[in-house]
Amino acid sequence: MTYDDRLVVRTGHLTAVARTEQGLTALDFGYRLRYYLSFRLINDLEAVAHFYNNRGYELIPRAKLDRGVVDWHSVRDHFALATRIVPTFVRAWNNLGVAHARLGETKLAQESYHTAIAHAPEFASPRINLGVLHLAAGQLSRAVALFTTAAQLDPDKPHVHYHLAVALTRQGRLDEARAALQRTLEIDGDFPLAPQLLEQLRR
Repeated sequence: MTYDDRLVVRTGHLTAVARTEQGLTALDFGYRLRYYLSFRLINDLEAVAHFYNNRGYELIPRAKLDRGVVDWHSVRDHFALATRIVPTFVRAWNNLGVAHARLGETKLAQESYHTAIAHAPEFASPRINLGVLHLAAGQLSRAVALFTTAAQLDPDKPHVHYHLAVALTRQGRLDEARAALQRTLEIDGDFPLAPQLLEQLRR
């Protein structure tokens, strides 16, 4: 998972498993298997979809590392291909929405997020990203509703509570905004911008 400014991009982690004389052996070049408590077998089609989804993501930090401009058209095409390969691939739909949003294709971004939510109502990221679009458009009630649900689904993610605090502040619901900011800082005391907004509310 990465945060592209205010939007959340989701990736997956793939590991190959080979059958040896000693049994099944996992081949993982990222040394990340110890962080995962559960695994799910996927078929070849899903593996290809994950490849394009992760490839789309890789283009984002690579461009920033090279101090270049992200080719959002290429990023979008990779995510879109992943959704065509596996139409129920929720992370790819969410990420496709991010790419559409970056290209100014707001309606397509909203459609992608709604598709992701329809396939996995328990997945918080598309609700957060959809909330960001509504927040930018000044549609505060919709934004608050989306961020509130996302905070219930993923209560330990500080950015969810921060977005909620921003939306509540703009609605004038300052006590609720303070509570959301305090929750943000309880989870991550170094979360950027949260102390600044909290100080503004105190004043």
